[in-house]
Amino acid sequence: MSDKPSIYLAGPMTGLTWRQALAWRRIAEAELSNRWRLINPVRAQVPEERMDDEIPRTNRKKRVDLWVTATGVTAQDEFFIDQSDWILANFLGAEIVSIGTVWELGYGWGTGKKILSVLEPGSIHDHGFVRRRSHVFTPNLDEAIQFFKAIAL
Repeated sequence: MSDKPSIYLAGPMTGLTWRQALAWRRIAEAELSNRWRLINPVRAQVPEERMDDEIPRTNRKKRVDLWVTATGVTAQDEFFIDQSDWILANFLGAEIVSIGTVWELGYGWGTGKKILSVLEPGSIHDHGFVRRRSHVFTPNLDEAIQFFKAIAL
């Protein structure tokens, strides 16, 4: 285990491809990994030929791999959040409300994590529940990254 402080990378995934879900997380990892341990929940080893496939939804009735079932996803996310010091929740570009990301904020808040939300004022996630369960807000990912660089030990 690293002695670096850690950040869990939360954000909407419904309707996204693997490539889209990984894009901002890879930027955060490239910018912050020298002083932070980044916990990326998009852990699946997806072959390049599947990177443009839509991420399977957890509420589908057909049989899917355990790690994309509601049970598998929530168990994984709880485990990762429990290991983190901060949650970076990037809500930018979401077209529908992300129940999973809002749940992650509530779980993280309940377990004492500090939360930074990247949130466009007036967007679908600009809601009292998100604002009440976030400690810091930025309107873009660059400001979030600068914040974490500034507070790194």
